[in-house]
Amino acid sequence: MAHSVACSSLVSPKRYDVFISFRGEDIRTGFTSHLHKALTNKGIETFIDYQLERGDGIWDSLCKAIENSYISVVVFSRHYASSTWCLKELVKIMECRKHLGLLVIPVFYNTDPSQVRYQRETYQEAFSEQERNLRNRNDESEERRWRAALAEATDLSGFDSQSRDESLLIKDIVKDVLQKLLEFGYSNTTKRLVGIEETRKHVELLLKNAQRIGIWGIGGIGKTTIAKVVFTILTPHYDSVCFLENITEESKYGELAYLRGKLLEQLKQINPIGKVVGTKLTTRSLKKALIVLDGVDTLEQLEYLCEESKVLDDLPEDSRVIITTRNRCLLTNKVDEIYEVKALSPEESLKLFSLRAFREIHPKEGYEELSKRAVEYAGGIPFALNALGSYLSSSRSLDKDFGKAL
Repeated sequence: MAHSVACSSLVSPKRYDVFISFRGEDIRTGFTSHLHKALTNKGIETFIDYQLERGDGIWDSLCKAIENSYISVVVFSRHYASSTWCLKELVKIMECRKHLGLLVIPVFYNTDPSQVRYQRETYQEAFSEQERNLRNRNDESEERRWRAALAEATDLSGFDSQSRDESLLIKDIVKDVLQKLLEFGYSNTTKRLVGIEETRKHVELLLKNAQRIGIWGIGGIGKTTIAKVVFTILTPHYDSVCFLENITEESKYGELAYLRGKLLEQLKQINPIGKVVGTKLTTRSLKKALIVLDGVDTLEQLEYLCEESKVLDDLPEDSRVIITTRNRCLLTNKVDEIYEVKALSPEESLKLFSLRAFREIHPKEGYEELSKRAVEYAGGIPFALNALGSYLSSSRSLDKDFGKAL
């Protein structure tokens, strides 16, 4: 049976997806700039210190950026170890890996991993110079930290530029970063979702054999959440992706033209020979795409977004389209399969309400009866359960008023 999915926000996001550590004099205007552009083109929020001047204030800012990133890509170029700044940065990165769960991806650019690990060739030369400087400052413990950080980083799974073309290397790095971010986000998201696994598997199974599917259900039942989770998991497998959210609401403010333009632009970006003529994308050679049209409630909206521009007609067979709607009739003859989202079971409802109200999967002692009444009142609708749970969580001193309101 198709179940609704509910979300309870318990995880605070970080400021950056990726922090890039690199030796500017080696690769600032080449490899690093290309990698940075490729990451940002995929919507990955990336911190890179292109325009920063070194100084105490800048160091504090960099430390905060590292701490507030999910992933650090460390590019070991030939002269990375010649920079005291880079070595200090690496020590900070490895500390955050240990204490904050920062994911670290080493990239060995025109240098052998063994040279980095064992400080050979240019790394040996760099450390000889660093040793002299440290002796003058009577701070040889710094060197031990640098060597330990290099050894630890080279033990991690990463990328070697000597084994592939640079453009392919960047593509593989971006794919790996995106996959790790999606896995991280999904693993944290699933902790906040109730009823997601069965639903996700069912929708993905439908998408294996159907190019277009509809996700249908009443308001507040979790259609958008389901679409977002599936979209997140499948994104790495497509050349182009586009999620147009809350289309009915956007149409009230005259934003349909903007949304259609966004959809066309996303498809055009991965097809350089395609041309946009008026509102149409004139090509028969699009790469595979994943498109979500969320909150479409009228046939006019769907036709304006897709049929006038022939977007859906021009997609290759391995592309997939997901439409979420409250209007089942809208999906007639427009999709290959329909997934109906039903209400949460009483057990799932109680779990969601408890997560929202008490940040636990069961009601707090003394709140069992009140929680049961709230669950019955919400009728298995995630939006209502979230709202009631949030209200109780923020007004514990008003428990009697909460009970009366039910």
